[in-house]
Amino acid sequence: KQKGQVLEPQLQEKFTGITALDMVKLAKAHFGWTEDSKALSLELNDFVKTYLQNVQEQPGATELLDYITQQHIPFALVSNSALDIIEATLANQPWKNLLHHQFSINHVKQGKPAPDIYLLAAQSLQVAPSAFYELLLESMLTTLEQWSMRQTN
Repeated sequence: KQKGQVLEPQLQEKFTGITALDMVKLAKAHFGWTEDSKALSLELNDFVKTYLQNVQEQPGATELLDYITQQHIPFALVSNSALDIIEATLANQPWKNLLHHQFSINHVKQGKPAPDIYLLAAQSLQVAPSAFYELLLESMLTTLEQWSMRQTN
């Protein structure tokens, strides 16, 4: 079912660091939707995966990751997205094989901005947490807003 609502910044802030299912539950409460949360979450997941099929490589991404790899600088992808969304995000990227360390909301109890996922990545990379940097590859909130706006009755 298509919804057509726009996510206000106050609602978007509540989505940070939670799963897609929890996002849907918050949106349901906020907008008064009555559909099943799991069904809506699956619908959102399918929408996101379809949307991500058209994501183009950002200019310079391959060169940046090649350089980081050649310099032996430890790096990882750290995302609040689920593993299947990360896989869909990377599917068409020519540099996806350079990302040997990927961490998602599936790996920790609490997602970003809580430090859990960063600490896990730093531990896996065997670097001090203060030396760890995030490479932001996609924004779940933007995708969720686009999904919500495309929904119609």
